[in-house]
Amino acid sequence: MRDLVCLGDEMTHERRPPRLLFSEAEVGTHMDHPEQRRRDLAQSPGADQARAYDGSPRPGTILVAENEATNRHLMEQILRIAGYETLTATNGREALEMLATGHADLVLVDISMPVLDGYRTLALLREQPAHATLPVVAVTAHATPEDRQRALRSGFTEYLTKPFRPRDLLRLVERLLAHD
Repeated sequence: MRDLVCLGDEMTHERRPPRLLFSEAEVGTHMDHPEQRRRDLAQSPGADQARAYDGSPRPGTILVAENEATNRHLMEQILRIAGYETLTATNGREALEMLATGHADLVLVDISMPVLDGYRTLALLREQPAHATLPVVAVTAHATPEDRQRALRSGFTEYLTKPFRPRDLLRLVERLLAHD
């Protein structure tokens, strides 16, 4: 069995070792067996936080735009296990197409993607009046203070550095959706 961690294509610049998020078996099992999902969450590190995410549906649809399949799958699974609806895109152009035909309450965008990177995706998204105030989070392994400042100055609502802990992602999502 392989362990899956949240990495990025920019990880060569990351100084911290990646943290284990879920094993491959756990990710697959959770989608097919909701009771097992709830038990595993309740027994995971930071169980007090996990108890708040009991698998019941939560209001909010989250679009995950990430070109790395493992990262996209892990973010999707973390959010689904917590009860959120998810949409996924492999690049910025797909994300924009999905938003043109569907609805999301929050968008998580990788900065380094092919076709349209996170910055260009955000700029095109903000040009659309319907999405001018949509919360958009930059998700990246670029972890310097300058990287964070650039992203926030560019109009991202928040900034999340990879690797991240599932509870940090969920706290961020919960906070941003509570302001909606």
